[in-house]
Amino acid sequence: MRKYTQKGQYGPVEGFDGQAVGEELYYFGAIHLDQFRVRSILHHFPPPMAYHRLPPIEKAAYLFYVAVYKKPYNDIGDFHRKFNREYYKYTCEGDSDNIALWKICKSMQDEYHSKRLEESQKAYEASQRQLFSDERDSVDGMSERASMEDNHDDRTSDILSVDSTQRAPLKHRVPHAFVTFGPGGKMVTVIPDSSVSVVQIDDVKTVVTDPHTVRLIDSPLLVGQTPAHSVRLYIEHHIKRIRSGNLAFDNTRYDEVIDCLLIWQSLGVIVQQQGRVTGPDLARLLVEASTISSRTVSSAQQNNSHRERSASPADSTSTANGSAKNNVVVDARAYERFTELLLGGHITEAIDSALKNGLYADAIVLARRLLAHDTTKLAEIEERFIATRPQCNPVVTLFSVSSKKLVPILMNPTGDDSDNWRTHAAIILANLTSSEAMETVYDLGKALAKRDYNCAADFCFLAVAVLAGVNPFKPASSLARFRITTMLLWVGFVTLVTLFVLMTNATHEFRFSLADFHATEIFDYAIRLSNDSAYSPLRECIEYQQKRLQYAHLIADFGGFATDAFRYCVEVAREIWNYYHLFPSDVLNDLCDLADRLDACHPYILSSLPQNTS
Repeated sequence: MRKYTQKGQYGPVEGFDGQAVGEELYYFGAIHLDQFRVRSILHHFPPPMAYHRLPPIEKAAYLFYVAVYKKPYNDIGDFHRKFNREYYKYTCEGDSDNIALWKICKSMQDEYHSKRLEESQKAYEASQRQLFSDERDSVDGMSERASMEDNHDDRTSDILSVDSTQRAPLKHRVPHAFVTFGPGGKMVTVIPDSSVSVVQIDDVKTVVTDPHTVRLIDSPLLVGQTPAHSVRLYIEHHIKRIRSGNLAFDNTRYDEVIDCLLIWQSLGVIVQQQGRVTGPDLARLLVEASTISSRTVSSAQQNNSHRERSASPADSTSTANGSAKNNVVVDARAYERFTELLLGGHITEAIDSALKNGLYADAIVLARRLLAHDTTKLAEIEERFIATRPQCNPVVTLFSVSSKKLVPILMNPTGDDSDNWRTHAAIILANLTSSEAMETVYDLGKALAKRDYNCAADFCFLAVAVLAGVNPFKPASSLARFRITTMLLWVGFVTLVTLFVLMTNATHEFRFSLADFHATEIFDYAIRLSNDSAYSPLRECIEYQQKRLQYAHLIADFGGFATDAFRYCVEVAREIWNYYHLFPSDVLNDLCDLADRLDACHPYILSSLPQNTS
């Protein structure tokens, strides 16, 4: 004790004492503080100046305290007195300096752990009171939560204040499983039902119970490998889902549902006929859709229309009879004037009189026989006759397209009737195959797209792509946003998209519908059914190939679809082989990285693919 008291006298240490440094290192080793740990403590928690006047054994104890509590002891005098009291107690019991120092450090560590355990227990009890308290919803109950601050020290109050911020009832009152989505389509679930929590690792596809959702995940559609009947089955199933959707029974948007069905029905026809489709085939679908829409509208207006018809039958009959008699009188006088001019040999004047009085049939017959050489006069008679018909008349559209004139329907494609465009498109597709006719249908699609009739516009683009080989996917096109709309919200795919976003931790932002993607892929597949080398406008579409790569990422992260994802990578690489320089370098690197990762994680992939694919 005398020796220690002499070394512990206060006073600034002058010069370098090699013996003291050696003693410090000795005591550091006795309490298992290595030199790296000592330097780290001195760097992050610089001690007060009085620390340097402490003896080596107290310096070792001080640094051990900082290592345990993660904060400095600012009052060196108080630390010196407490250490001397404990050191004197142990040395009086016969312990050596090393043993006394070890016991002092051990007591500091035990005291720290006991305080932390007590604080955790208090925080747990406070959270239990908050969770199961009947006053958690009341204003008084919330205000009384802050009174716990007065019964604890500052550190405990800080810990408890975290729980006191909860002001609403918690959702879960019993142990519940936590789920985390990992890479490779793995799902990690912590099940806390038993005393020991169980960690369960599954594929994400194991939790998908909807058969339709499972069928959405599929390999790329390849001619010669994917059977056409399976694609038709998918289309038929999708049509049934659209017809059974909620908006299919909403009269205000029923026409949009019909336009959506037209897309899938046309895809079914193209697949059924092995990619060989004619204009009358598509016109038949349009006529059937218009018939269904007309029946729906007529049934909805039946209650109002029958009242108007029965309001005054006598007046209506008399009015109709009167107008018919007047027309007969007018026609008789006009025909008499027409005959008088012909009797006088005035052919041109007779034709003008017939046009003036509405005798267009007589005028055209006379002109065709007597003025066949005057094409200008014949064109004038036709134009005068067409001008008497409303612009929404399909005959006017057919005449305008065949004569290469401005088509009135393009100015207002929907008019008062939302299914008006179907009749005009049908009459063009059923009778004309010229480039002007296809251009008119294409322009009709652009006009519909400007009015947000997306499904109707997509049908027009699909028709010209199949019949005339027009490529609506070119970036230079005025409508570069072609996508086959399938009414995502109507058929319940939102949950699946949300699952993908949650599963991938929002690593990728995919701004497209899965149903849109599948419909577009079916279109590409159907075009090539007639011949594997047949021209498909999607083959050169950069955006489409990027979406295929993104879809490969989705199914790779879904779990259990590694082979399908790898096949997508192979097909994308094969399609872009001749124009890969048009793609950004990060997209190409992403394609290679995904293929390498799938091949490394699943070495059986290459052996499972067809020989020509691998």
